[in-house]
Amino acid sequence: MQRIAVLLMVSLMSTVAGAQSFTCPMGKSPSCLDYSDKVCSSFAKCVADDAVCFDSFTCNYKGFVCKSVLEEAVELHDDVVRKYNSLLDERNSIAQRLAVATQENNENIERNARLFSTLQDAESCVGKASTLEEAQACSF
Repeated sequence: MQRIAVLLMVSLMSTVAGAQSFTCPMGKSPSCLDYSDKVCSSFAKCVADDAVCFDSFTCNYKGFVCKSVLEEAVELHDDVVRKYNSLLDERNSIAQRLAVATQENNENIERNARLFSTLQDAESCVGKASTLEEAQACSF
């Protein structure tokens, strides 16, 4: 009976000891890892736990972009759009002021042309008059 008890204890001890050990293939070294440690082979890429993985060539042959780089590119794009819109607003404002100034200028040219024509008509009429009465009869 003692013999069976000894055999049973040796058997239990070897099971517990076996559970505590591990073996590695030839040429490999065992390692203990902490909770956040990662193991990657030299041919693998290690990524964060919250990384999003895609199939190869999901986007195109150039690969992928990190979210922070994409956000930076979007911010730069938005800045360029804001500057473009600001310049466009300024250009439209200048174009509108130029249109108003051109219209005013055209109106002044037409008014000056009418005044010049009236002046020429008056000069012609007065120049052809031989008496004061004829000159006073000229209408402007």
